[in-house]
Amino acid sequence: MKKKQITKAQAIKSIQKRIELLNNFKSEDDFIGWKIVSIDYLHRILPMKHPAHSTLKSIMHNGLNFISAISFSKSLFLGLIDEINDFGLPDFDLEILENSGVNVAVSNNNHQTQTTTVTISIETLLDVIKGELRASEIEEFKEILSAQTDPKVTKRKFIEKLKSFGENVSSNILANLVTNPSVWQKLSTML
Repeated sequence: MKKKQITKAQAIKSIQKRIELLNNFKSEDDFIGWKIVSIDYLHRILPMKHPAHSTLKSIMHNGLNFISAISFSKSLFLGLIDEINDFGLPDFDLEILENSGVNVAVSNNNHQTQTTTVTISIETLLDVIKGELRASEIEEFKEILSAQTDPKVTKRKFIEKLKSFGENVSSNILANLVTNPSVWQKLSTML
């Protein structure tokens, strides 16, 4: 391990190169790559507790768009040049490991599942249906349910029959179901 200190002229030259590179970017990915390398450059020029490190890291995470991020980065780096010209480089030891390479492997798996179950009693559902449909319409549904064994066919015929009663019937059934006090109470705790 050897300790190395960068000169004021080297620091300014390095920062100026980083600024020049900003002029050639065509995409946000170009900028992100530049930012990663620039953070490494800052580590060699300034101590870790210098605010420029956290400022550069936060760019693009604080709502700036791509063009604004480039402009902000130029201002930050020009300010660093002024700071170094006015006050010089801060004293700190930079430790560099000889023949060292940095290998970073990041694996991030994020899986989130949320399940909400609302149980509606069949009596509530039947009460709502009976309140909206005539006895003859209920009989037609009973015939569909008893005649079919394939759930997909039953569903299709059930929807066709419901549509034949008019669109207001469907919306009224749904509205009465949702506004039923027991259903509404469960829904309000979930919303």
